[in-house]
Amino acid sequence: MVTCFILIFSSSCVQKRLATNLAERSNEQAITLKTLQKSDQLKDRERLSWAEATRILERENIVLRRGRDQIANARKQRKDQWLALIPKIQGFIGLSQSLSGLAALGSNDIDTRVLASFNIPNPVRFYGQSYALALQSLQAEWSYELTRRQVYIQLYTNFLEERILSERYNEVLKKEKLIGRASIDEISGKITSLAQEKRIIMRTRANQRLALNRLLNTPGHNWKPSGKIPKVSYKNRYENLRFGEKFGKLGLKLQTIQIEASALSILNVKLRQLPNLSQGVSSPVLFSSDQNSQMGLSSDDFFLFASLSKTIDLTNITGKKDLRLAKVRAKYTTDQLRLSMESEIQRLSQLKQSYGRLQIARNKLTGRINYLKKKTDKGVLDTVLKEYEEFQELEEKKQNLDNQITRMDIQFWLWDDVYWNKN
Repeated sequence: MVTCFILIFSSSCVQKRLATNLAERSNEQAITLKTLQKSDQLKDRERLSWAEATRILERENIVLRRGRDQIANARKQRKDQWLALIPKIQGFIGLSQSLSGLAALGSNDIDTRVLASFNIPNPVRFYGQSYALALQSLQAEWSYELTRRQVYIQLYTNFLEERILSERYNEVLKKEKLIGRASIDEISGKITSLAQEKRIIMRTRANQRLALNRLLNTPGHNWKPSGKIPKVSYKNRYENLRFGEKFGKLGLKLQTIQIEASALSILNVKLRQLPNLSQGVSSPVLFSSDQNSQMGLSSDDFFLFASLSKTIDLTNITGKKDLRLAKVRAKYTTDQLRLSMESEIQRLSQLKQSYGRLQIARNKLTGRINYLKKKTDKGVLDTVLKEYEEFQELEEKKQNLDNQITRMDIQFWLWDDVYWNKN
């Protein structure tokens, strides 16, 4: 009767509690919606330094937090494998009485027992599981390191884009001040062009605001990345970059993890062909409220039992089919990684060549700009104006080259193990 009453009462409470909780969540979401809508219209921007941004990134970035959780879970699984060997204590409380005799229920009708269970695993499978968990833990740590580098580079790129946008916006403001010098026929077109450039800058900045908030997990903020950022340049050493110990080693380690996982899958298939060993220990009752029961903890009261079992699949008696499939998958993995490695080697080579050409072009532009700066013979007015226009054009080209070089530096930066090991 008590059980029936509880079931009826609980079913009636479910709908009421569900409606109440959903109403609360709906109100919370409505408040959040209003807050985010207001923040989207904010014009004032909060200055954000590189040091503060990295602190927020480490603490709040969702991808990094998930990666740390995966590492913690992998380590916990390794620890739990050994903790599973510790005997488990189990308690039981039993009630035996007729419904008509519930009013006269006494302690003699309740039986309490405490037992201990011993888990003795299959040593072969225990070793295989331990090896797999160790491999999983390493993969979680190395994958986290790669993810950490990637999010730092995303943050760095956001700071660079803010600088580029600020320069573009300042150029628009300069051009607006000089627009009065244009002819009447050119004024209308220049005003339209500058207004369109402003809209593009504002739209790009709004998208970057969202990207930075996603990266830092700070919805509702309107950050303004500012201040100094780390100097990243491979100008003097890009030619010596080779995949190996100091460059790209993390990528090689992640590839070896995949190869070893494939090899482990082959080993697991072979181990499954062995008979399954089951073993355990039965222990006496540690405690019982039944006064008539006999309890003891001598060796005669413990019993060891073991058995061997083997399941035979008549469609694959020798297990060669599963083994062949595992080897084929391992071969696919190895071949794919070799192709990927060859592509990365060629990509690095082409990147270095492009980087070198950009450096040469930049040096030429810098030389010409320095020549125009130092030139003392001004000449006639037309010549001076022509050289000034050339100077402005060369400065813009140089800035564009600098941005291209910086983006290539970032690609080198991802695999610079020396830098990331220090930071």
